[in-house]
Amino acid sequence: MDRERLVETCDVIFRPHLREGKQQDAAHSRQEVIEGIVRVSHCTGEQDQGSHDPVDGGHLESEQSGVTNERQAPSVRMPWVGSTPVQDGGIERRVGKNGREYVTSGELAQFFDELCREEQNEVGDGCAAPVPPTRNSSLAKQSTSAGMSFRSTADVLSQNEGRDRTLTQEVGTVDARDCERASAVALMAWSDNETVLEPKTRREALNSEQREEWQQAELVELEAHRENNTWTECKKERNQRTLTVKWVYALKKDKEGKIERFKARLVARGFGQRPGTDFNVTFAPVVSSESLRVILALCAIRGWNMRQFDVSTAFLNGVLEEEIYIEPPEGLELPPGHCLKLNKALYGLKQSPKCWNSKFTEELSALGFGQATTDQCVYHHKDWHVIVLVYVDDGLVFAETADKCEEVIDLMNRYFKTKKINTGMFLGMEIDRRDNKMTVSQRLYIRELLDKFKMVDCSLSSTPMVNAKDLMNVTGGRLTTEPYRQLVGSLQYIASKTRPDIVYPVNFLSKFLIRAEEKHWTAAKGVLRYLKTTMDYGLVYGTTDVDIEAYSDADFGNDPEKRQSTSGILVLLGGGPVVFSSRKQSNIPQSTAEAEYVAACETCKELVWVTNLLAELGIMYKRPTLWVDNQSAIRQIRNSETLRRSKHVELKYHYVREKYKSELFEVKHVSTKN
Repeated sequence: MDRERLVETCDVIFRPHLREGKQQDAAHSRQEVIEGIVRVSHCTGEQDQGSHDPVDGGHLESEQSGVTNERQAPSVRMPWVGSTPVQDGGIERRVGKNGREYVTSGELAQFFDELCREEQNEVGDGCAAPVPPTRNSSLAKQSTSAGMSFRSTADVLSQNEGRDRTLTQEVGTVDARDCERASAVALMAWSDNETVLEPKTRREALNSEQREEWQQAELVELEAHRENNTWTECKKERNQRTLTVKWVYALKKDKEGKIERFKARLVARGFGQRPGTDFNVTFAPVVSSESLRVILALCAIRGWNMRQFDVSTAFLNGVLEEEIYIEPPEGLELPPGHCLKLNKALYGLKQSPKCWNSKFTEELSALGFGQATTDQCVYHHKDWHVIVLVYVDDGLVFAETADKCEEVIDLMNRYFKTKKINTGMFLGMEIDRRDNKMTVSQRLYIRELLDKFKMVDCSLSSTPMVNAKDLMNVTGGRLTTEPYRQLVGSLQYIASKTRPDIVYPVNFLSKFLIRAEEKHWTAAKGVLRYLKTTMDYGLVYGTTDVDIEAYSDADFGNDPEKRQSTSGILVLLGGGPVVFSSRKQSNIPQSTAEAEYVAACETCKELVWVTNLLAELGIMYKRPTLWVDNQSAIRQIRNSETLRRSKHVELKYHYVREKYKSELFEVKHVSTKN
């Protein structure tokens, strides 16, 4: 170990514990720390390519400190080739050809003595020897109880080494248990407040500070595959086609942004599959955002109980019909010439979502749940009065009592490994229930977005609107090199879930994904500034009656290119928005009345969908009200007038007349100012 890395390691690991005045366990002496550093140095492969010379004959001793450890410790192998021993005050040092100075275990002992004396002068007498906490020490237990996890000194020393090795692949003849013992001697705590990044590759995961957590997540994933009998080991035939796999890592957080768990997923590279041979049907539904908001509104109105669940390794429950082979993943050793035949649908395969959804629907049907026609991922049990929503492997259960919710999750656990979750987060949305009201927001997601695009300290903005005419005036200027698509895509996700106030500007910015200039990037950042200003905004549900109100509106030919109009749609249930959108009309209206009439038709279709969903769930509701701010459009809906100015309107838009005659809703006028 060279002196520079030694100083850096000691400063990072030991100084914080000394300054905090932590008393260390007496059983862990300074000499054991030195032995741990020496052992870690050996485990991390700090050895030369030429001749080797043990330091101090394998003994840990210091001429000046007078401390000797009689136990044999692994020697630190260093690049001695061409080096010259130098005596300096009884401390043996060696200088290599590269000019870097290396230290022996004797100097290592003295260095710790000096470090301790220096810290004693700063924090006062009584400072214990600089021994880091072990897993069994009182400090380690205190840190663990405070929500902290640990990484070893080996992680610090090998953090920037760029090696992708497991403990069983370490250089030399060091046993993996030696590295574990070294990790037990020197540990470093990291708090959840630090920025923990999701590794993109396995190399990054194993070289990160959270290596142990990621390795444990891999073991959990492999154990799940073993329990589910995902694959069968077989001999690879000649010219047999196999798919490769990769590890994907993710952090699961609660609504406060704290890390809940580390997750590793084994994913097949499905882009290598051949259509017609390796897969056929691939479509699988997920619950829509509108259905989720409708059920949440009903939950607030009726006072239902809600529980969240997650199906572990959900895709592994799907039965695979095709014959597919994969290469063994990293971390799983097979004899040469062997591969894995898949028995279950693995993540990454094109047909995996379809297989899982079919299996989930089959088991819920066996429990007596019916699948809604309006949304195939909404399941309802008429006798139990229970509703289940599922989005791939995440779901929500709604029932009149908490016990019934727990019972349904326990029943599902018989067929799938189901976990109960209490994070208050669902699909990036924070669901908060207080005083008979339910609030749905995305504060955490917005904070992460601000941090991702380096906008945490940006200035505030009171409006998300953009200058449409200026942005549409494409001057052929320099295209932006910033991640414009990523930002607009993230804004689109927020707009579609909980923020109807940014739907129009985000949709407008989506027009320039192919050729985005700097002014478009500036406008997108303007929306992000507005989100920072209104980070706490969200959808609020909570009334006593199932009242449905709908609002429709439209501009008139504001598209500067094709002179098309844009429809605005809003449907309220329980006092909060459940359906909202901003859509460009396909036709070119001849008048404001025609544009409003078309918008009313689009809103009518959303009303039909909401009422159909409520009817399927057995929910009684009052007759909805459609509010329109154009008297001419209202007369056309009520009186079925066919005037000279409206006789050219396409037949499909007269759908709103038919539904009004069937008394699906009533039409009322609302002032434009309101």
